[in-house]
Amino acid sequence: MTYAPGSFEAAQLAFVNTELSRCGYGSFQAASDLTSAAVGHSNYMTLNGGLITHQQAAGNPGFTGLTHRERIRAAGGSAARAAESSEGIDAVFVGIRQSYNALIAAPMHQADLLDGWSEIGVGIGPRPINSQTPELRLLTLAYGGSKRNSVAVNGVRNFPCEGSIGIVGNGIETPNPLPELRTFGPGLTFETNRVGSIEVEGITVVETATGTIRPTVRVIGPVGYTLSVNQAWRATYVTTEAMRNGTAYRVEARGRTWATNNKTGPSIPWTRSYNFTTLGNPF
Repeated sequence: MTYAPGSFEAAQLAFVNTELSRCGYGSFQAASDLTSAAVGHSNYMTLNGGLITHQQAAGNPGFTGLTHRERIRAAGGSAARAAESSEGIDAVFVGIRQSYNALIAAPMHQADLLDGWSEIGVGIGPRPINSQTPELRLLTLAYGGSKRNSVAVNGVRNFPCEGSIGIVGNGIETPNPLPELRTFGPGLTFETNRVGSIEVEGITVVETATGTIRPTVRVIGPVGYTLSVNQAWRATYVTTEAMRNGTAYRVEARGRTWATNNKTGPSIPWTRSYNFTTLGNPF
């Protein structure tokens, strides 16, 4: 399927595909069952007071299924397809102030977007969730399709990458994967082939104009997350404070990869140096 030209859904898909393909990731194709499930869930959350949740309750207005898997089944997807799926949700600004960029920056949601899915469904709520902020609506992204394993053995891919733009400087997540921090930056992800392992032995994030070095920490998800951000083949870091809006940063990273998940056999050293710019006015 395709989204209507000029629609929010088309803009969301185009932004995600542009940013992912820039960094060597495969593009998403819109799918009708995933879109129907996503639209239904955004509608449910809107109808029920603007709550943000992955769960629905039977009997509530707009109920389409308890879990995202049930909602995909209800939209016509097979049991096997629903079993291999995921979901991301957020409150976003549409119209003049578009901020769907936030999902690709938040480290846990970023990991989902980078997880190799080939298909997506975009669902935006039918109306604003409050009268004070008329552009603020609820977004659901449903992911599915065959997962791709497109990094070469002992190869390294990173996100953001050289030339990335529009990355929100604040990596807000609920629940917070780093509750000891008041704020933190967007996810900085490094990965190798899924049958292998990767280690980051050093990472430096520098604000280009000032030379200020931003301390970093590796993201560990809290209890309650079903998505494992840090796996043998993937490591995600954030700066310990939010990054500045509309600001250029340089990332220098180094480490090792192995051709196996248990780090047997020889390791191969790797280095990465890249520049990216945060979004100028995210909200």
